[in-house]
Amino acid sequence: MSLREIVSALPNLDRSERRELAQRIFDFADEETALLADCDRQAAERFLILEKLEAQDGETDTGRRLDG
Repeated sequence: MSLREIVSALPNLDRSERRELAQRIFDFADEETALLADCDRQAAERFLILEKLEAQDGETDTGRRLDG
C-alpha cells in the first residue's frame, strides 16, 4: 500500500482507528530512536576501547614510527 493510498483512506477511519494508527507510528519512531541511541552507545564504547589501546600502544612503542 502506498502512502497516497494510506492518506486517502484516513478519512474513512473512525477516531479509535486513527488513534491506534497514530500510536503505532509513534511506537515505530520510539523503536528507531532506541536503536539509534543503542548504536551511539556502542560506538562510544568502541571509541573508548580504541583510545585505551592507542594509549597502551603509545606507552610500549614510544619513538617507533609506523611509516618506516
